[in-house]
Amino acid sequence: MQRHDLPVTRRGDLTDEQWERIYPYLPVGRKGRPFNNVRDTFLFKEMLPMTKQTLSVTEMFSSIMELLEQAGYAKHTLWGNMYGSIRSVVSFYHEKGICDYDPAVTLEFLQTVERCYRDGEICREYYNAQKCAARKFEMFHATGTLTWECTKRTSRYQLNEEYSRLLDAFLSSRDFHENTKWDFAWAVRRYLSFFQEKGIPSMDRASINDSREFVIGAAASMAAGSLHNLLCYVRQFHIFLKDSGEKAPDCISLFSYHVPRKMPVRGYVLRARMTQAKT
Repeated sequence: MQRHDLPVTRRGDLTDEQWERIYPYLPVGRKGRPFNNVRDTFLFKEMLPMTKQTLSVTEMFSSIMELLEQAGYAKHTLWGNMYGSIRSVVSFYHEKGICDYDPAVTLEFLQTVERCYRDGEICREYYNAQKCAARKFEMFHATGTLTWECTKRTSRYQLNEEYSRLLDAFLSSRDFHENTKWDFAWAVRRYLSFFQEKGIPSMDRASINDSREFVIGAAASMAAGSLHNLLCYVRQFHIFLKDSGEKAPDCISLFSYHVPRKMPVRGYVLRARMTQAKT
C-alpha cells in the first residue's frame, strides 16, 4: 500500500550522481519503472546519508530479521517468504570470502542478479525480491534501521466518518487472529470504499444490487483464492452489521457463494449474475 503523506521525488529532481546512487535498488516493472512514487522517495531520503561504520554482514542479517519481526511481519512471512532473498546477500559475501559489509560488493551482487534476469535465468518477481533484499542491507548500513519497511503504510481506501465508524466497530467486535485482522480490515475497507466512490455515504442507502456489482467487479480482477477470501471476510462483516442492528442491505447470502479456489472465477460469477437477473 502506498504512502500519501510524503512528497514525491521525480527523476528530474535528482542529479546524475544521486540517480546512479539510487537506481540499482529500484524494482523493475513490466515495462520499466521510473523513480516517481513515494516509496522510492522515502528510500532515496533514507539511503543517501551513508555511514562509514564497519558492520558484519551476518550480524546485519540478524538485525534486519529482528527489525522486520518487531515491525509486525508474521514469522511465516519472514522465514517462509523473505528469508531466502535476504540470506542470498549474505551467501554472496561469503562466497567471495568477505565478512564485513561493503556497498561496492552489494552493487556487484545486484549486477549479478540483473545479468541473470536479463539472460532469462530468473523471473522478474525473483529479481525484484533480490533487489529488495539488497536494499534492506543498504538502508540498514546507512541508517541503522529499516524506516520504510517498519513504517505503517496508509491504506489507499480512505473512508468517510460513517464508514470508518463501522469498520472500527467491526474490528473491535471480536478477537481477530493477529495474522488475519488486517486482512479483514483491508477487505472491508475495499468494500466500503466501493460504495463511497459510487456516492453512497452510508450503508443504509446501499442496496443488494450495489453489493452484487462490487462482487462482479472484484471477480474480474482477482484470482479465485483471493476472491474466495474477500467474500468470506465481507460476509462476516455483514453478519456483524445484522447482529448489531445496523441499517444495511442483507447481503449475507450474496457473499455466501461457494467459490472453489481453482475454479475460473469470472465465468462463475457472471453465470451467477445471470441466474439472479432471471429471478
